[in-house]
Parts: sequence; structure tokens; C-alpha cells
Amino acid sequence: MKKIVFIAVLLLAGYVMQAQTEIYVGARGGLNIPKLTASGDNPMSKGYSSRLAGNGGIFAEFRFTELFSLQPMIEYTQQGGLRKGMQAIPAAMMPGDAQQVPAMVGEEYLYADFKSEPTFDYIWIPVLAKFGHSLKNVPIRLYVDAGPFVSFLLGAKQKTSGSSLLYVDPAGDMTMDYLLGTLAGTPAQGVVPMGAERTITDDVYKMNYGVSANIGVSYALTPRHNILLEVGGNYGFRKLQKDAENGENRIGAATVVVGYAYKLK
Repeated sequence: MKKIVFIAVLLLAGYVMQAQTEIYVGARGGLNIPKLTASGDNPMSKGYSSRLAGNGGIFAEFRFTELFSLQPMIEYTQQGGLRKGMQAIPAAMMPGDAQQVPAMVGEEYLYADFKSEPTFDYIWIPVLAKFGHSLKNVPIRLYVDAGPFVSFLLGAKQKTSGSSLLYVDPAGDMTMDYLLGTLAGTPAQGVVPMGAERTITDDVYKMNYGVSANIGVSYALTPRHNILLEVGGNYGFRKLQKDAENGENRIGAATVVVGYAYKLK
């Protein structure tokens, strides 16, 4: 299989060099608006909204015809999500008597009102099929592109902030203090600080894959120098978490980028 792929790459490279192919190289970067998409009923997965992050990288474009190009890229991109308000906490993460509370009421989790922000840093390698059209009498080209990507995790963190009472139900109708005080005679814990930062790299898969797509416009400053603006998005097909007890989420983001391309050939 590796020999077949190697031969295919050599054939493609030979074709590109011999054909009347325009070649561009460039750099691009901008804003990511990532969000974690939940699947399943695990409360650890739910309730995420989008956050602001960044991306940037380099690319090459091989324009085979006026209409069609192939564009591989290597990018650094940030993914993740943001969750505010009442959310689940595994009992194992709670100190002392709090670990016993979920079992007392037939639940797996405690709940608290705080802010949680998981972040994931990736090296992103998409290969995009690009279809474009150059306008007449103006140096503007409109295009759309789409294709698969593979990504490799550089690091992942979970940041939490705020403080809260602990609850035994997601609606916040009963505090842990009340339950322990009435059923077990345990002194109240009061408000618990939730601020923390921990590395979760070992809890998630190191490799992901999915699809990216964009629509854009490029403007030729000169026959060789071009600037571009794109909006688009991406979505990961593989779930993040290795252990289903930590939830089941997939990465994805809306993107807005600007870039520069230089025509080599």
C-alpha cells in the first residue's frame, strides 16, 4: 500500500511539473469559532457553546485549469468549546463525603454552576478540491473549496472558573449540603471554588479526521501577488474522548481567514 501511494505521488508530481499548471504558494490565518458537538445522552457532553480561537498556516495551490485547483495545507488550529451555568461533575472529582452523594440518590454526577472551557491545539492537514471563476475586466476570482483533513493533537487543557454550591440534580432543586445535613448528619460544605486548570491530553484521541469547506474571493494586486478572504468551516468525524464516561463530543468550527498567495509558475 505504501509503495502504491508513493508511486501515485511521484506520478502526480511529474504531471504537475510537465503540465501547464499554475502554482501558487502562500500563507493564511484568522479567526476560529469552535464548538463541541455532543452525541449521546451523557450530561458531560451537553451544553457547549462556541468560543473564539485562532488558526494559521501555509498552503500550495496547483491550478490545473481555469476552473479547477488542488490545494494542500498545513495549519495550526485551535478547537474547543465553552460551557457556562449548571453542568455535571463526575463524583470521583469531588472531595471527601461529596463522592458518596450521587450513589445516595441514584445518580452518577453532581452538578454546579460555573464556567468550563476545554481547549485543543492541533496541526491540521487538509487537501481541498477548489473550483473558481475569474471575473472579466477586474482582477477578482471567486471560488469554493472542500475536502478531507487529518489532524494531530499538540495539547489539550480543561480550564474552569467560578464558585458554586453543589447540587444533586441538574435543575438545582436540592443542594448537596441539604442532603448530607438531613440524611447523614454531615456538616455543610458551603460554596465550593471551581477554578482549576488541568491537562487532558491523555483523555482524548491524538488523531482526528473530517471535512473542511470554504467560500472565498481573491484579488490580484499584480499578476503574481494576490490577497484573499475566506469564510468556511470544518467538522471532525471522530469523537474526542477515549472513555465514554467523559462524554462524547466532536470538534468543529466556523472560520474567517485572510491570506496572501504568490504565483510561482
